Amino acid sequence: MTTDIPAGTPLPFDLEQLDKATLQLLHAKADAILEARCDAALPGHVLSGVRAALAHDPDAARPVSVEFTTLECDNGHYWDETAAKVTLADGSTREVDLRRTIADDTLTDHASWAEPDDDSTLTVTFEPLDFLVEY
Repeated sequence: MTTDIPAGTPLPFDLEQLDKATLQLLHAKADAILEARCDAALPGHVLSGVRAALAHDPDAARPVSVEFTTLECDNGHYWDETAAKVTLADGSTREVDLRRTIADDTLTDHASWAEPDDDSTLTVTFEPLDFLVEY
C-alpha cells in the first residue's frame, strides 16, 4: 500500500499556510483514509501473495485462509510474513514466505495501524475475502 510520490509533485494547497488545528484534522482524516484503503486491499493482496507462493507446489489444494503471528521489531510488532500458515481446501497446511510479494507492504502498513502485540494473530479468509485480528 505504500505509494511513493515523485519529488517536486505540487500539493493542491500550501500546507505551511494552515493552522495547527487544521493540520491535525487533515492528518487524522488522511490517516483514516489510508487505513481504510489498506483494510480494503489487504485480503486481495494476501491472496495474490499466497497464490504466488504456492505456484511452485502443483499438489497444493486451493487456499482457504492464512494465519499470521507477530514478529517483534525495534519499533513495534509486525505481522510475520516469513512464516504465514496457509490452510488449504483439503485441510492440509503449508508455511509460506510472503516477503517481496504484493502483500508485504500492505501487511506492514496494516500492522502500523492495528498495533498487534506478542499474542496477536491475523487471519485472512479467501471465500469470502475478509480478515480478523485477534489480540
